[in-house]
Amino acid sequence: MVDTLAGVHRTDIDEPEEDLWILWLTFSTWIFSAAYHVPNYGRWLAETESRNAYAHHQRVMQHFNWQRRKREPRGQRHWLLKMPFHLMELEALVETYPDAVFIQTHRDPVEFMGSWNSIVERIRGFSAERRPPHETGHEQLAFMSGMLNDAMRFRASRPALDARWVDVSYADLVDEPMAVVRDIYARFDWSLMPMAVDEMQQWLTLQEEQRRHEPQHEYGLEDYGLTPESVNDAFAPYLDFAATRGCL
Repeated sequence: MVDTLAGVHRTDIDEPEEDLWILWLTFSTWIFSAAYHVPNYGRWLAETESRNAYAHHQRVMQHFNWQRRKREPRGQRHWLLKMPFHLMELEALVETYPDAVFIQTHRDPVEFMGSWNSIVERIRGFSAERRPPHETGHEQLAFMSGMLNDAMRFRASRPALDARWVDVSYADLVDEPMAVVRDIYARFDWSLMPMAVDEMQQWLTLQEEQRRHEPQHEYGLEDYGLTPESVNDAFAPYLDFAATRGCL
């Protein structure tokens, strides 16, 4: 797995990883719609939603909290969780974690859809025969545009949540990561300690060095039967929303 995803998605036992593995254990999560070609499962999940999965997620996080408080009885820190498919179940997420705050990274869909299809293709290669790339491309275009368009409709319908949301430009995050971090901390009135800044800088330096030795991730929209026009059309509601927030 590490070799297959080299240069695409770094996986290391000593590094943080997405919390998708918590939801994976519930068998009712949108992760499976990316990892496998299971359209009937996707239709079933759209009808049943993921509230039970987030109840399990909360129970696991309570256990992690208990562990951390045993180690650090005087310390109180935030958990930072990251997974794109949380955008598919914002209703359940907000119900489960009513005090959560959100940091959403925005990237031009024309730029990320080629990369996303490449990742999906590699992950599915672990367990299934390769499907025609154009079929995967159109399937994932519908899936990802549906996720982001619906998420933006959810946000537009919940203006009271705006104060708990920070929108981040992916380009800014790549170009000036520490400036973006400082903006996030300032927005939520969090204290950014010098030790934390030093550790972040060290991590960024290490990542930069590691990337020099990784293969380049090569992909193209045309490899999956997509064009910039078809992608922009599919993501039109998302693009309109992100434009009003100055994120793209």
